[in-house]
Amino acid sequence: MAIQQGRRTDMDNDRLRNEIITDVLGAYRDLTKPDFSWVKPKYQSQPYKKDILNLIENGFSVYEETDLNEDVSVNLHVRKNEEHYVLKLSLVEKYAILLHANLQGFYHIISYDDIESSPVLKLLKKYLDREEIKLLDASIIELPIRIQLFNTEIEDTTFYNALFADEFAPGRTS
Repeated sequence: MAIQQGRRTDMDNDRLRNEIITDVLGAYRDLTKPDFSWVKPKYQSQPYKKDILNLIENGFSVYEETDLNEDVSVNLHVRKNEEHYVLKLSLVEKYAILLHANLQGFYHIISYDDIESSPVLKLLKKYLDREEIKLLDASIIELPIRIQLFNTEIEDTTFYNALFADEFAPGRTS
């Protein structure tokens, strides 16, 4: 996928959007009556164990905080050089988002511009690229997808909900 200076083109976004829809359908089988039986076995298979160990070997402090009642992702608190982020690694397929808390404790989704401003974020992005884990930003994860979940109304569901958690997406105002 051609990304110039960390940004995706509209064509890349369309291709990625279609890829995500295919992956979501492959995981859940049906968007009106999704099958969640795959979540726990996928989590227990530890698909990101090697990735977590590599982060630790590269000087990151890593703490996992995953709740399979809400999450369809492995949620990691990663720290290095006084910088703290939440890295969510989707169990649907190899997708990730990075979150950062502001001074009020509200999380926002890291943008491609944010990555350029931090050596730690650049290192995380380089690592994700090497492992072929697609880092998504708000322009993708806020796109709607009509999937029936437990906590989110179907008209409000987004790629964030389908790929990471059945909760209000970080940074989303409505």
